[in-house]
Amino acid sequence: GSKAGGGFKLEHVGVGHHGQMLSLIVKSKASTDETVQTDQNSSSKLIGESPAKKKKAAGSKADDKEQLAIVGDLMRSISLVRYYPEHEALEEIARDFNANWTTACEMLTDELYLGAENWNNIYVLRRNVKATSEEVKCRLDTIGEFHLGEMCNKFMNGSLVMPHTSSGSKNNEPSGSGSRDSKPSTLAKTRRAVVTTGSQTLFATVDGTLGSVLGIDARTAAFFSCLERAMAKVIRPVGEFPHEEFRSFNAERRVHPAHGFVDGDLVESFLDLDRGTMESVVREMNRDGRFEIESYGKNKDFDEDDNDEDAVDIARSSLVVEDALAMVEEMTMFH
Repeated sequence: GSKAGGGFKLEHVGVGHHGQMLSLIVKSKASTDETVQTDQNSSSKLIGESPAKKKKAAGSKADDKEQLAIVGDLMRSISLVRYYPEHEALEEIARDFNANWTTACEMLTDELYLGAENWNNIYVLRRNVKATSEEVKCRLDTIGEFHLGEMCNKFMNGSLVMPHTSSGSKNNEPSGSGSRDSKPSTLAKTRRAVVTTGSQTLFATVDGTLGSVLGIDARTAAFFSCLERAMAKVIRPVGEFPHEEFRSFNAERRVHPAHGFVDGDLVESFLDLDRGTMESVVREMNRDGRFEIESYGKNKDFDEDDNDEDAVDIARSSLVVEDALAMVEEMTMFH
């Protein structure tokens, strides 16, 4: 915090999950000179932030931005609070009214929040910023539910791979992926693999598992959701336990089908299949037909000036095995 008028003011650092206000509600013992020096050298203090998301100088427009935090309660799920520097107070402005026993939470953006609960499930909440009714504004909507199978006790922003900025996947690209995507395959004119990601969140479980939750755009989600459904139909499950049932959100008496998530473990196992099974999966995807969105809206979080017309050939009516292989291989490079 910075010292202003004899008191300490909580300043906004970055955006979204980079501005975890609760971690800053600790009154510093730093003197005024030390505080000014810290503000001037803020770029070296904020590890992992991009230049566009660095802490802004005092008096900038960042001072007017809402300072938000999420609070995970053991019995009352997640609530959203706002900090008012002028009053040095926190006020709850929205909450999830489901009785989730929260074990971990993370802000993906200012409006999307990731949570985990004690029945080994994870879920995503969304704030209703455009709602006109106060009753709707104060409620966080559940837009994603998924059974992880292990109790998650830690989320943190980050990735297990180094970012790479070359041609290929957009926004966040894994190291080594650009060279493969620079030239389309000569086999059956395979479409170029473009995987667009947003937030990248690591998680840890009480069993010692480390994993990653990636935010993906609508087009990428449509492709992998179709692949997930096709694999669940074609591949015989272990113990005849259906994949849909295993990944369903199950919290004692509340059982909901998984939605808003794609099972990365399942879709990446496509690479381990034999050629005949791969062809069966791709045939099922073509029969499904929901592997691409022809008129998708660009996500404002991504680069709207990137007119990558050769990324997907909408005129093509069917997939080939190489298309699925290219997309899955691209996704595996993100962790």
